[in-house]
Amino acid sequence: MGAKAIALAAGKQFYTTGKPCKYGHNPKRRTCTGRCVECENVSSLLRAKTDAGKATRQRYRETETGLIKERARTAKYHKSDKGKAARKKYRESEKGKAARARALARRKAKRG
Repeated sequence: MGAKAIALAAGKQFYTTGKPCKYGHNPKRRTCTGRCVECENVSSLLRAKTDAGKATRQRYRETETGLIKERARTAKYHKSDKGKAARKKYRESEKGKAARARALARRKAKRG
Protein backbone atom coordinates (compact mmCIF):
# COMPACT_ATOMS: atom_id res chain seq x y z
CA MET A 1 0.00 0.00 0.00
CA GLY A 2 1.17 3.49 -0.83
CA ALA A 3 1.25 6.48 1.50
CA LYS A 4 -1.95 7.91 0.01
CA ALA A 5 -3.89 4.65 0.42
CA ILE A 6 -2.75 4.34 4.04
CA ALA A 7 -3.80 7.95 4.75
CA LEU A 8 -7.19 7.40 3.09
CA ALA A 9 -7.77 4.25 5.16
CA ALA A 10 -6.86 6.14 8.34
CA GLY A 11 -9.17 9.02 7.40
CA LYS A 12 -6.37 11.58 7.33
CA GLN A 13 -6.53 14.82 5.34
CA PHE A 14 -2.82 14.95 4.45
CA TYR A 15 -0.03 12.48 3.73
CA THR A 16 3.65 12.63 2.85
CA THR A 17 5.63 10.72 0.27
CA GLY A 18 9.04 11.70 1.54
CA LYS A 19 9.89 13.25 -1.82
CA PRO A 20 9.40 16.89 -2.84
CA CYS A 21 6.92 17.73 -5.61
CA LYS A 22 8.18 18.55 -9.11
CA TYR A 23 8.55 22.22 -8.07
CA GLY A 24 10.63 21.32 -5.02
CA HIS A 25 8.03 22.03 -2.31
CA ASN A 26 7.68 20.03 0.89
CA PRO A 27 6.24 16.56 0.48
CA LYS A 28 2.91 17.31 2.27
CA ARG A 29 0.00 16.42 -0.03
CA ARG A 30 -3.79 16.38 0.17
CA THR A 31 -5.32 12.93 0.44
CA CYS A 32 -8.39 13.79 -1.66
CA THR A 33 -6.49 15.20 -4.66
CA GLY A 34 -2.86 14.17 -4.19
CA ARG A 35 -1.79 17.76 -4.88
CA CYS A 36 1.10 19.43 -3.06
CA VAL A 37 -0.24 21.85 -0.43
CA GLU A 38 2.32 24.54 -1.31
CA CYS A 39 1.45 24.32 -5.02
CA GLU A 40 -2.24 24.77 -4.13
CA ASN A 41 -1.42 27.85 -2.06
CA VAL A 42 0.63 29.40 -4.87
CA SER A 43 -2.07 28.79 -7.50
CA SER A 44 -4.74 30.14 -5.13
CA LEU A 45 -2.79 33.36 -4.57
CA LEU A 46 -2.21 33.81 -8.30
CA ARG A 47 -5.91 33.28 -9.07
CA ALA A 48 -6.98 35.74 -6.38
CA LYS A 49 -5.16 38.52 -8.26
CA THR A 50 -7.05 37.90 -11.54
CA ASP A 51 -10.38 39.52 -12.44
CA ALA A 52 -12.11 36.14 -12.21
CA GLY A 53 -10.69 35.58 -8.72
CA LYS A 54 -11.80 39.03 -7.58
CA ALA A 55 -15.31 38.43 -8.95
CA THR A 56 -15.51 35.08 -7.14
CA ARG A 57 -14.44 36.69 -3.87
CA GLN A 58 -17.02 39.49 -4.32
CA ARG A 59 -19.83 36.98 -4.96
CA TYR A 60 -18.85 35.08 -1.81
CA ARG A 61 -18.87 38.26 0.27
CA GLU A 62 -22.45 38.91 -0.87
CA THR A 63 -23.66 35.58 0.55
CA GLU A 64 -24.88 35.36 4.14
CA THR A 65 -21.95 33.19 5.21
CA GLY A 66 -19.51 35.54 3.52
CA LEU A 67 -21.00 38.57 5.28
CA ILE A 68 -20.83 36.89 8.68
CA LYS A 69 -17.20 35.87 8.20
CA GLU A 70 -16.24 39.30 6.81
CA ARG A 71 -17.80 41.07 9.81
CA ALA A 72 -16.07 38.73 12.25
CA ARG A 73 -12.70 39.24 10.53
CA THR A 74 -13.15 43.03 10.49
CA ALA A 75 -14.17 43.11 14.16
CA LYS A 76 -11.15 41.02 15.11
CA TYR A 77 -8.86 43.39 13.18
CA HIS A 78 -10.35 46.51 14.80
CA LYS A 79 -9.80 45.04 18.26
CA SER A 80 -6.16 44.20 17.51
CA ASP A 81 -3.27 46.55 18.24
CA LYS A 82 -2.57 46.83 14.52
CA GLY A 83 -6.18 47.92 13.82
CA LYS A 84 -6.16 50.45 16.65
CA ALA A 85 -2.88 51.94 15.42
CA ALA A 86 -4.24 52.20 11.87
CA ARG A 87 -7.39 54.02 13.05
CA LYS A 88 -5.34 56.42 15.16
CA LYS A 89 -3.02 57.16 12.23
CA TYR A 90 -6.04 57.82 9.96
CA ARG A 91 -7.72 60.12 12.48
CA GLU A 92 -4.54 62.18 12.76
CA SER A 93 -4.07 62.44 8.97
CA GLU A 94 -5.46 65.31 6.88
CA LYS A 95 -7.88 62.97 5.16
CA GLY A 96 -9.17 61.71 8.50
CA LYS A 97 -9.58 65.21 9.90
CA ALA A 98 -11.51 66.30 6.78
CA ALA A 99 -13.80 63.26 7.03
CA ARG A 100 -14.42 64.00 10.67
CA ALA A 101 -15.29 67.63 9.88
CA ARG A 102 -17.75 66.52 7.16
CA ALA A 103 -19.43 64.08 9.55
CA LEU A 104 -19.74 66.80 12.19
CA ALA A 105 -21.25 69.18 9.64
CA ARG A 106 -23.79 66.51 8.57
CA ARG A 107 -24.81 65.95 12.18
CA LYS A 108 -25.30 69.68 12.76
CA ALA A 109 -27.35 70.02 9.55
CA LYS A 110 -29.50 67.04 10.53
CA ARG A 111 -30.31 68.58 13.92
CA GLY A 112 -31.55 71.71 12.22
